[in-house]
Amino acid sequence: MHPFDRQNLIKTLSSLPAAQFEQLVFALEPPAGILPAQTASQGERAVALLAWVEKTGPGLQTVQAVLHEILGTEIPVQAGVCPYKGLSYFDCNDRDTQYFYGREALTQRLLEKIGQANFLAIVGASGSGKSSVLRAGLLQRLKDRGESEIRILVPGEHPLQNLALAFVDESADRLELVFRLSHAQVAPSRWIGLLGLW
Repeated sequence: MHPFDRQNLIKTLSSLPAAQFEQLVFALEPPAGILPAQTASQGERAVALLAWVEKTGPGLQTVQAVLHEILGTEIPVQAGVCPYKGLSYFDCNDRDTQYFYGREALTQRLLEKIGQANFLAIVGASGSGKSSVLRAGLLQRLKDRGESEIRILVPGEHPLQNLALAFVDESADRLELVFRLSHAQVAPSRWIGLLGLW
């Protein structure tokens, strides 16, 4: 079940009249000790009930079915996209940038810095959001302005090949691609010279 759906279900259970909540508990038959005592809030009991239902109990769909029986109505399911990307970064595209926020001041500072110099290093601890602020922040803003052509290079195991690939025209045919890659392999000093001039 989607995280938003689960949260919606917790809200529904927490706000049920006490008699209907107890009906649900009776129907699901959780083992003794799963739920906090009845002196606890219904919200705490609902969270504990759902935790059991998901781990070893009958599953969230069963809870929804039982609720449907008790209430006589379908429980609305909130559809949506979870904006949290875990350890992945927010990328330079329209889909990711709509969920990337909270770094506007930093993005603005980076834009100002890039306007003053040709080189900008973004450093920080692993997982601190460097790739996200670079891609969904700085690069997306430059892309939106339409003044710059964006090329992203991830060096990987073959940095010169990846550099060549980053500059290959997307509409180029396979022959052109092979030519560029062979140049990257044969003439690394030439690429380094080009980078120095760039």
